[in-house]
Amino acid sequence: MSKTKVSSRGQVVIPLDIRKRYGIREGMNIEWIPRDANTLLVQRATAKRTRTNWGAWARSWVGLGKEVWDDVDPVEYTHRLWDHDRT
Repeated sequence: MSKTKVSSRGQVVIPLDIRKRYGIREGMNIEWIPRDANTLLVQRATAKRTRTNWGAWARSWVGLGKEVWDDVDPVEYTHRLWDHDRT
């Protein structure tokens, strides 16, 4: 059985073994549900939104659709796109 101490501000630390066992991670919301004088149920709620790792997201898109551009000259394409052929 794991034990924790309640701080003067009412804060508790959830023991590591409990966090691992129930998949409790930073940012998750916890619901405290009183049942009777001696029983308190704790339930995981939805996780709050965490920061997005944009670098990892961008790297996951590298090379996507590259076969579409296999036969395209980027300089020629850019000139046509910006209509630089006209003088």
